[in-house]
Amino acid sequence: MKALKKIALATLVGVTMAATLPAVAETTAKNWTAPSYKIYAQTLSDEIMAAHPELISVTFHGVPPGMSKVYTMFAGSYPDRIGNPDDPDDVMIIETGITILDPRWHRTKDAIRKYVPMLPLRDAAGENIGLLVLAYKNPADAGYNDEHFFKASMKLRDELQKKIPSYAALFQQAK
Repeated sequence: MKALKKIALATLVGVTMAATLPAVAETTAKNWTAPSYKIYAQTLSDEIMAAHPELISVTFHGVPPGMSKVYTMFAGSYPDRIGNPDDPDDVMIIETGITILDPRWHRTKDAIRKYVPMLPLRDAAGENIGLLVLAYKNPADAGYNDEHFFKASMKLRDELQKKIPSYAALFQQAK
């Protein structure tokens, strides 16, 4: 019951923040440039998308090694968005380790009905090291609820963390 109360609070926070935060313009300047090689995090993103047809997208966020307070998307299923600055809710999750469940109710810019859990990204030791954003397909007739998406996203994240020896490893050249 305690966990469900936290889910409800995070959902409320996510909906409130989504409604009050300004949208990032499509023309926002990049704040980071990926290396010329494919990084390990991008390999993980590709693997997740191949294994999970229920997803629309997956993105990894954090501060690239050697930088300070430069919060960015550094890997994901939309390569053109890599290097985009993070929104305030992304930064809040990275800094505090909370989870936001965002049902994307009544969002006019979302062409596809989806549900977006935003979770702390963890390494194999269980340390919070960044942010993982998952966008799930959410057909109107599926009958899914917050608990369904929370459990699915936690399972995916927990399986993923076993593959992340350290935050720095995410930026190493993929093998």
